[in-house]
Amino acid sequence: MKKMKAVSAVLFASLFVLALVQMRVEAVKTGYQINRINTQLSVKTARNRHLQFKLQALKSPANIEAMAQARLNMVHPSPCMTAKLETLGKPSVPGSRLVAKVFNTDLR
Repeated sequence: MKKMKAVSAVLFASLFVLALVQMRVEAVKTGYQINRINTQLSVKTARNRHLQFKLQALKSPANIEAMAQARLNMVHPSPCMTAKLETLGKPSVPGSRLVAKVFNTDLR
């Protein structure tokens, strides 16, 4: 009977130690996962900062004008290519928003 109690105690202690070891292993794995996720977060935060900076640079009027000229061959119109519109007063047609006459129609 004492031998059975001793074996039971040793078995119980072994299971308890194995459970503690398993918990420690899981804690270490979780620590590695947290470290990996923190590294990914740092990389993605730096990438986000870089993209935000790039976005602000791309949104600048000077950059938009340069890209329009380089990629789309757009240029500022010359004075002869423009027309000035003026309203003639109250719209004669209900619902119309702008009634205008054209000045400088010299389109050479």
